[in-house]
Amino acid sequence: MLKRLFGLGSQPPYDVWFSRNIYLNELQDWMLVVKCRKFELVRMPEGDFTFVCDYEHDWSIDREELNPGKKLRGRYGNGYDNFIMVQIGSSHLTGKEIDQRFVATCHQFPPRLSWTQAQDFLRRFTEQFVDTHTFHWRFFLDNTDFGRQCVPQLPPPPVILINGSEEQKAAAEADRARLNDRVMNFNMMNAGMMRAQQQNIAMNQQIMRNR
Repeated sequence: MLKRLFGLGSQPPYDVWFSRNIYLNELQDWMLVVKCRKFELVRMPEGDFTFVCDYEHDWSIDREELNPGKKLRGRYGNGYDNFIMVQIGSSHLTGKEIDQRFVATCHQFPPRLSWTQAQDFLRRFTEQFVDTHTFHWRFFLDNTDFGRQCVPQLPPPPVILINGSEEQKAAAEADRARLNDRVMNFNMMNAGMMRAQQQNIAMNQQIMRNR
């Protein structure tokens, strides 16, 4: 009880995100995001992968999707030539604990990783800090399956993700339509009130003239 009162209890879990970026049928990078930390395996011109780590204190999935920076990024949506980001689970570890596990896992691999080594790294590292899995955990496992060694062998985007995107667009359009209706009704009501006021003013002026 005292721990909860003084904020010393267990911390809430942090969402863990996984992304895959394919551009012109070439896998550009895999990325894990947790607690504002971005752990990337970026494809080099020679075809192997290297580590790129970054910290964004105000990171959000919307910012990530809308601000690709200097990356070559596929379009968000169906097909293989795309950028996909899904939540694969959550973690109760602190940022420092996650950093420690990242460093320890990096020591087991060379500075540049082959495709298979990159998949192996992702599995080993992620399994150390993800303690709760979501529906899209299966998508992460399929991407890091050693039997998938080229882009055509990677799993397609989750159908639920694609449908969800379309549903979100439809919901946004419906919200805009409802807002437009409210604005039109408000303007019509104001116009009616103004006409009534003008009529009252005209009637009062006529009464004054008749006197």
